[in-house]
Amino acid sequence: MQPLGLRKGELDLYHAFILSPHDFKIEVDVLHMDEKHASSATARFIDGQVNLQRDGTVKRTATLTFYDPDHAMRLDGDSPFEGAVFADRMLRVHHVVNVPGVGEVRSTPFVGPVVKVSRDGDQLTVECQDKTLLAVEGCPHKTVKKGRNAVDAIRDIMSDCTGEARFRLPKNTKQRLHRSYSVGWKTEASPWAVCQKIAHDLGMQLFYSCDGALVLRNKPRSAAITLRQDEALTGPPQSDYDLTNIRNIVRVTGLQNKKKHIHIAAVAKPSASHPMSPHNLGRNGVPRYLPLLIDDSGIKKGSKARARAKQELDDALPMQVDASFPSAPFFHLDYGDLVRARSDWGSLTIPFTEGSIPLGLTGDASTGAQKRVSKPRRRS
Repeated sequence: MQPLGLRKGELDLYHAFILSPHDFKIEVDVLHMDEKHASSATARFIDGQVNLQRDGTVKRTATLTFYDPDHAMRLDGDSPFEGAVFADRMLRVHHVVNVPGVGEVRSTPFVGPVVKVSRDGDQLTVECQDKTLLAVEGCPHKTVKKGRNAVDAIRDIMSDCTGEARFRLPKNTKQRLHRSYSVGWKTEASPWAVCQKIAHDLGMQLFYSCDGALVLRNKPRSAAITLRQDEALTGPPQSDYDLTNIRNIVRVTGLQNKKKHIHIAAVAKPSASHPMSPHNLGRNGVPRYLPLLIDDSGIKKGSKARARAKQELDDALPMQVDASFPSAPFFHLDYGDLVRARSDWGSLTIPFTEGSIPLGLTGDASTGAQKRVSKPRRRS
């Protein structure tokens, strides 16, 4: 969650205020690529929306519409036949409210580079993506060596290779790299890809916050905000169940060396009583296997292969459920923050990984996530 500088009681008042009808102001700034202020577009802002998406590398996007008859925003040319130079500009959006007992609170639901500009007469529509976009392409070679502090390695890569200067990284961490990591020209060796690998090895989340800072953190354990029926929730939940990605048997093959008679392999599958087991999905006594085959020569011990197979089965076996619900908009939550919904249909806590945040005067927010259900229950 974006830090707003509020104490616990003040944060509760802020949540109660934004989740009920209230007056607010949207401010939009045009920024240089170093995030220094270039101009204000607040007076020209008409409408907009911030979107979160689970799929893809970039998780947060924004679309904003402005009244710009005189091309004062300088994002497109005076003629449709001229080129438009906006590749060196970013937009920053503030949501500003005056909370009784707290004062002015400014949250920042979006910061990111402009990727597309469209004009329809006097109206200019601008599409942006979050700052992840600035780190997903290859770049000149850089290596952080084994033994380097892992958090410092992420800072070094993002600073030296992408010019990032705004970080919220854990302090006084002692984890070190178990191997060297290299950034290069290939997409799979981009700064973002490499730093995500380091974060994964640490068991932590790496993402760009809604206010544009690079964040490395442990996975949240408690809800950042609670949405209640007849208050913040504005409609019933929606759900979509999907079996297409389920795998009910995993085989991991590790190091193979015929001369030394080394054969590392392991298989993991659910118990016969599990609803998704090959036995229960089969017919006429013939099991239905949904295999996941993994070949990793870096696995040199049977115990490692068994642990990998079990972990992959735990990840691939559960049914996927896309759950979402409409609510009053909130503007300060980050990708992956936990949102709790409480209503007559039950209580649900999901990570905020998909949804929309309207910036205009009307419209509900949409909050959604993909949840895994390991053992779906059958009604008798």
